[in-house]
Amino acid sequence: MKSTNAIQPLGISHAAVLVNSYLYVYASNESPQDVFFDNVTIQHHRGPLLDESHYYPFGLIQAGISSQAIGKLENKLKYNKESELQHKEFSDGSGLELYATQLRSLDPQTGRWWQIDSKPNKFESPYAAMGNNPVAHNDPLGDSIKPIIFYDYQKEANPTVQSDLGETIPVNSVVESGATSDNVNVDVNITISYSGAFDNGNPGENIDSQNPGLFREVKAHEDGHKDKVMEAANLPVSISVTIDGKSTSFSGTADNVILNASKAFNNSSDAKGMSTDDQKKFIQTNITLTTLALMNQNISNVYNDPNKENDANQRAAAKLGSSTIKYGNGSTPIVYNGITLINDQK
Repeated sequence: MKSTNAIQPLGISHAAVLVNSYLYVYASNESPQDVFFDNVTIQHHRGPLLDESHYYPFGLIQAGISSQAIGKLENKLKYNKESELQHKEFSDGSGLELYATQLRSLDPQTGRWWQIDSKPNKFESPYAAMGNNPVAHNDPLGDSIKPIIFYDYQKEANPTVQSDLGETIPVNSVVESGATSDNVNVDVNITISYSGAFDNGNPGENIDSQNPGLFREVKAHEDGHKDKVMEAANLPVSISVTIDGKSTSFSGTADNVILNASKAFNNSSDAKGMSTDDQKKFIQTNITLTTLALMNQNISNVYNDPNKENDANQRAAAKLGSSTIKYGNGSTPIVYNGITLINDQK
């Protein structure tokens, strides 16, 4: 038994609360002595985590495995480069449950915009979001941030190997015209060239009619190359720019690096001492071209990857269903005008 008439410190130094819950603190005397409790203090040290969000591909929150810190304001700037979620804005606690961007509203349940594209692409619906690939692309303005694709049928008209059937070529990357101090878009121009044998007007001489379903597989294969290129284009890059005599680093995706570095320069004393033309030249030379060169290097690394054909095959199988693939896996030979094409894309 503890000595009487003495102060006895009680308690523990800390208790970590790992999930959203409640903490009960109480004092109880279970001894035969009279005890006076005094100077009971509780300190709550809040952690830095505001919330944890898990998403389905187009931004619908997986509520069962997401959580929010108790007592914190709800963070509505989340998915799609912090597009604001229109959530609980009505008096009854309901909301539109749409992501609001500058130009349109995204429905995360359907993966479609509610308004048409201000820069439509003739190859897909004006309501389609992120080029139907939200893993590789995002669209924080609602103006179709996606690769610029050019299609043609100028590849080998008399194919002898499978690589003659299609090719995906990253052409160049440019800053989209109309860039402002608040928005910079980078376009990745890509040419997807299919064999002229697919464009033969005579059904009997069209390679797809001789090999039913072949174009479906070739298109999925080239889409795999395109998606891989765009993943590389969205890899983070880092540049250093000397502004006001100090070297400053900027990191992130190419569009954000160009935007943030340009903002920093435009607000500098260096910029104030230059003419408008000299300011543009500085940004073009020291920021834009440097950033695009790094992004293009990432794309080049993917384009020259010796494993890229196997990667495209796997992406095509995942997209179409591996059980439906018959040409890409070599189980069915491709024969055109009596010649069996050599599989050089293993």
